[in-house]
Amino acid sequence: MDKRVKNTTKTLKQTLFDMLEQMPLSKITVTSLCKQAGVNRVTFYHHFTDVYDMISQIELSYVEELRDYNTKFTQNGKVNFLYIVRFVRKYSDFYKIVFTNNIPTKLLDEMYAELKKEYCTAFGKKDIEQTKLDYMYTFTESGVSSILKKWVRGGMAESEEYIADLISEIFISMHSHI
Repeated sequence: MDKRVKNTTKTLKQTLFDMLEQMPLSKITVTSLCKQAGVNRVTFYHHFTDVYDMISQIELSYVEELRDYNTKFTQNGKVNFLYIVRFVRKYSDFYKIVFTNNIPTKLLDEMYAELKKEYCTAFGKKDIEQTKLDYMYTFTESGVSSILKKWVRGGMAESEEYIADLISEIFISMHSHI
């Protein structure tokens, strides 16, 4: 990507983040974004279809890093959530916007897709019917999402280690009877 394109997309991204601090995503138009960023609408449409596509592309660039992460259950059932928590902190400006505006997030989708494979493998061996397993996983997924959202919305006051250990502890205690 050449320097001008990088600068333009960086400007658009920063302007979008600034605007999202003032109003919900649903109120931001391409016209208002471009006007505030000082970027031509044609240039915007050369890179994105709309502001939702822009959010999606920003996150996709972040999530590429996540694909190297390998979610595995340890012997005691603990999952290392620290990498995910650190990832959310690293891109906290973005995730604060995503969680505040309830925008579906590819981070969580990617994380849950990998976690679900491990989850079904680990707990599928315990003679649990698939329907029950699916509901249990959905419950787990919602809990992890809620903890991350609460942490980000609360200004990430607790340490990364504390949040990761909390998620793992809840996960283990919830599944210890299986």
